[in-house]
Amino acid sequence: MPPFLAAADTREAAAAWLEWLGAERRASKHTLSAYASDLGQFFAFLTDHLGHPPALADLAGLRAADVRAWLARRQGQNYRATSAARGLSAVRSFFRRLHRQG
Repeated sequence: MPPFLAAADTREAAAAWLEWLGAERRASKHTLSAYASDLGQFFAFLTDHLGHPPALADLAGLRAADVRAWLARRQGQNYRATSAARGLSAVRSFFRRLHRQG
């Protein structure tokens, strides 16, 4: 797993999510690698956006505008539409897992 620029609780949650994707959802190594990269880029954006590495409490307080700002930055970096869609899918999946776990 790549090192995530995030608070310890967020890194632990991301590691558990990736493990769950591989074990329970049987995601391929390529999917896991791509999703980990997308989530890492999201956390790096949030570190810049929030001014500090995001903790789970920070993630709970995010608004749709924060996610749109990340997508806009990715678009400015010439990511293809399919890459943006996959990135959003990865972040959405991570947040769904967090929500299910309370």
